[in-house]
Amino acid sequence: MKHALVFGASGTIGSAVVNRLAYDHNVIACYREQPEQTLHPFIIADLENLNEIMQFLCLSSTKIDTVVNCAGILLEAPVLELEEDSWDKTFNVNLKGAFFLSKFMAEHMIENKLHGNIINIGSFAADMPSINGAAYAASKAGLVSITKSLAAELAQHNIRVNCVSPGVIPSKMTQPAIEANEHSLLGNIALNRFGTGTDVAEAVHYLVNAEYVTGENLKVTGGKFLTQNQHKINDNLNESL
Repeated sequence: MKHALVFGASGTIGSAVVNRLAYDHNVIACYREQPEQTLHPFIIADLENLNEIMQFLCLSSTKIDTVVNCAGILLEAPVLELEEDSWDKTFNVNLKGAFFLSKFMAEHMIENKLHGNIINIGSFAADMPSINGAAYAASKAGLVSITKSLAAELAQHNIRVNCVSPGVIPSKMTQPAIEANEHSLLGNIALNRFGTGTDVAEAVHYLVNAEYVTGENLKVTGGKFLTQNQHKINDNLNESL
């Protein structure tokens, strides 16, 4: 059986990815803090401290061929109030950490002659930022770009690199925005519902097994902003139900 390493496993998306991949992978879940409970082997590590991850792999005989980076943070602030520390922390986790994790894991895959997968979790915000989310959106846009660069250069080593960009997925991170703007958020989603961690996990699982797909950014948004006036269609639909 293949081996997968999932970062950000405690989040809504990360935990769903762990559970989905566990059907056909031995999954190692990576948490920033000690989890209350887990059914899978796990490590405690932070993308701001890659040495912890390197030490784990150096001490382990596990040959990991699939890596999913679900770790991410959102520190909201208006652009005129955005502090350098918040900017740096956002980029350290969402972009710098993801890049150097990918680089390190690619070296591991090449050394062990593995046909590998690296999947980054991006965001719809990379295409359309939210108010007060400039740093988050910029870091996720960078992640999409880096995914393409990694895919182009690592293809010669039989390593595929892709990105999955979710839309609105209820979670601890998004709950305040959903509670404040639920109607307007739903109004711009063609499928007229919020996504789930499972929706994103299914996209991840597809990319793990899609052997002729690399360098792609698969958007899992339910058709968010397919048109400028999607809300009119959804309002009419809701009135007829």
